[in-house]
Amino acid sequence: MKENLSLCYAIAALLCLASTSIDTAEARGGDNQGGQQENQNQADNTQQRQKIGANVQGQRNQQAAQQQANNAQQQERQRANQQDQQNQRNQQAAQQQARNAQQEERQRANQQDQQNQRNQQAAQQQAKNAQQEERQRANQQEQRDQQAAQQKAKSAQQEKRQRANQQDQRDQQAAQQQAKNAQQQERQRANQQDQREHQAAQEQSKNAQQQERQRANQQDQRDQKAAQDQAKHNQQQELLSNDKQEQRIERLNSAIRTPAFDKATRRPSSRTPLNVSNVPLQKAFRMPDFMRNANAEQRERAQNTERNMREHLIAVQMSHAPRNYARIRNSQLNSYYNNYPFFANNQQYYINRQNTHYYPVAQNYYPNWYQPNNNWVFSNGFTLGNVINIGLEWLGFGWQPYYGETPVGFICARDYMPTPWMYESMSNQWRQPGLYTYMSEGPNSDYTGPITVEVIEQVSGPGGSLINVPYLYNAFYYPESGRWGYENQQGYFIWLDA
Repeated sequence: MKENLSLCYAIAALLCLASTSIDTAEARGGDNQGGQQENQNQADNTQQRQKIGANVQGQRNQQAAQQQANNAQQQERQRANQQDQQNQRNQQAAQQQARNAQQEERQRANQQDQQNQRNQQAAQQQAKNAQQEERQRANQQEQRDQQAAQQKAKSAQQEKRQRANQQDQRDQQAAQQQAKNAQQQERQRANQQDQREHQAAQEQSKNAQQQERQRANQQDQRDQKAAQDQAKHNQQQELLSNDKQEQRIERLNSAIRTPAFDKATRRPSSRTPLNVSNVPLQKAFRMPDFMRNANAEQRERAQNTERNMREHLIAVQMSHAPRNYARIRNSQLNSYYNNYPFFANNQQYYINRQNTHYYPVAQNYYPNWYQPNNNWVFSNGFTLGNVINIGLEWLGFGWQPYYGETPVGFICARDYMPTPWMYESMSNQWRQPGLYTYMSEGPNSDYTGPITVEVIEQVSGPGGSLINVPYLYNAFYYPESGRWGYENQQGYFIWLDA
């Protein structure tokens, strides 16, 4: 910019000089030497202009050289500036890298410090835990020692009380034993006296009986033939009478009356709950599916039938059966078969082994689904006292359509004995042989003899078919529980809660 101003000033000075020369020449126009001088001036002006042009050209060249030098210097400065900027950037990058390195180092140092702090805290916590555990162990040991001391003191007191109680018991037992011995001696003396008197009475009775037998034998010898003829006649009349009676009471007009079975035992008016560990009824035997055979109108009754069986038959393992099961069973059987009396149509009859039994079906008449068993029998009827004969007509009475096909018989144990009372578990009602009706109540409270329980169980038939079959079980009365119970074919004990 400065070089251009210098050039402009030079041109302006040159123009002023030329103007001055022209004015001087015009002033001298009157001079004789004007022409020569003018030429000289023109030459001078020309030379001067040439000098000025040369100077201007030189200045231009100089300016161009200066401009080129300035450009070169400017480029050099730009390159230097760029280099300085690059150096600054490199320096800044190096500084940033150094700062980053320092920051990372500080972070690592901080992390190390934090880790050291955590380790220190963990060590402190571990030490605290160890101290706490040590205190806990010490406290526990102290508690154990204290408890041991207390237990020792209690044991000592208990042993002292036990020794005192044992001494009291020994003294009491000694006194009781002494009293028992005195009573036993008194009873022995009384028994010996009774035995002596009884033996004397027996001896006297034997003598009297012997004399009576001798007289009776003599009389029997005299009347033997007449008595035998009369006995034969009486037997023939009795057989005819029994045949007529059997035909007369195959269908009863009134309920069978059963007198007291055991005068020392009566059934309570209300039963206490059973405290037993029962098993599901379907585990004790194959429960029939009554719903499968029921139509829409019968479904509710079929559900009630299943509910009756589940509510009133309580199954337990035989290990939970009454301990005196066999003794009570045998005792009741012996009493029942020893001419137990009952009343039918206002006449008295007796039950014994000869006149009360079931009718087994011959093997060639077995249904195709029945599998013979040594301990179980397929039967189609029974007789009670040789006066009440029961067949399929009475057994099929009350059989519902949803029970399945009408039965052709029943299954019972080989030692089964018919009874005057039968409980039907499906309807939760009672029946009596020969009576075509149901009873809501069973025998009187003074009857504690055997009864029959009818249960429908499911058996497998040909081709995988399922058959619902009636089973008749003898149930015996157990005074301790106030209930009847029986053992079924599958080996479970079933309580009758009815």
